[in-house]
Amino acid sequence: MDRREFLGWVGVGALASSLPVAIAACSNNTEEVKTAQQTKTDAEGFAVVGTIVELNEKGSILNEDLEVIVVRNPETDRIVALNSVCPHAGCNVKWEDEDKNLKCPCHDSKFAIDGKLLKGPAREGLAVYEVKEEKESILVKIA
Repeated sequence: MDRREFLGWVGVGALASSLPVAIAACSNNTEEVKTAQQTKTDAEGFAVVGTIVELNEKGSILNEDLEVIVVRNPETDRIVALNSVCPHAGCNVKWEDEDKNLKCPCHDSKFAIDGKLLKGPAREGLAVYEVKEEKESILVKIA
């Protein structure tokens, strides 16, 4: 083997050994991170979505990673958690404090505080989740 052939093989070997590193660096691991955030639950399946202070200040808490919105029922003052994704177009609903309901900003579907559909184009309501308070944290059971 002459010098030129040897250097050619060394170059091919270096390229081949660095290729997996380059591919791994370029891969998109956003779903892995999102899944890791979604599975951060306690032994009973509850995940922290925010604090009582945050809810009182903002009026609602939207956790896009968990796809949950937390609001306070204006009639009972109890904390309510619902699926935040509108079943029509997949947009996150927003709490409308003035109207006391949830509204999809994409196509104006409206939902009651108990998740029931008030106005389409959505054809079904929002799932309601179990909520508990621990110290100053609000926890929601998604599954």
